[in-house]
This record gives sequence, C-alpha cells and structure tokens, in this order.
Amino acid sequence: MTHDLVERLRDYGLTLEESVVICDRRVVDEAADLIESLRADLAEQKAAHGDCIKRNIALTAEIAALRAEKDELRKALEPFAKLAGRFMDETSQRLKPDDHNVWGYGDETLTYGDFRRAAAIHQMGERP
Repeated sequence: MTHDLVERLRDYGLTLEESVVICDRRVVDEAADLIESLRADLAEQKAAHGDCIKRNIALTAEIAALRAEKDELRKALEPFAKLAGRFMDETSQRLKPDDHNVWGYGDETLTYGDFRRAAAIHQMGERP
C-alpha cells in the first residue's frame, strides 16, 4: 500500500522541470523510495514482533505447566526425602550403603540409595 505522502512526492517530482533549482527530482524520487522501503521494513518488524509475543505467551504457559508438574513431583518425593533424612549422616551412609535394600516385593526393591537420590532431587527443586 502506497502512502499518500509518497504519491504526493512522486507527483511533485513529475511537475518539476529539469531547470528548476528548488528541488532536484531525483531527491524527491529517492525520498519517496526511502519512505516506501521504511514502511515495508516497519510492516516486517511488526509481524516479527507479533510472532515473538505469541512465542513468549506460549513459552510462559509451558513454563507454568512445567513448574506445576515439578511441584507435584516434589510433593510425591517428600515422604521419601523425609525418610532419607534419617540416614543421611556419615555413620548411616557407612552402615547403610546405597546398594542395601530397604524394601522389596518380587523383583522390585527400594535401596537406601533410592531414598538418598529422592532427597537430593527433592532439594534441587526448592524455590526461594
């Protein structure tokens, strides 16, 4: 879309004779070209900026969802982390190494190391 000012500059440039010193017709044409170019650049920037805003909104929503998920996971780890606190000291770690079973059912087992890792992960997610 050509702006009215651009058209007026071009019309004005056409009315100038080569001998008129008021304004060089090439300057008027160059000004009109520059205005059109700047308008096109502005339109592109607006489009790009709009895409950035849409991306930021989407990322903000994703961050909120991930934080909510992390909070749920931390909540699920809390009982394991509390129990792990009972055997985190140096003596307990020596007497109850990570590979020792705490509980098992069939082929599935929980070890002291599982509890300690749960406690470490639980603490990683703490926000001030």
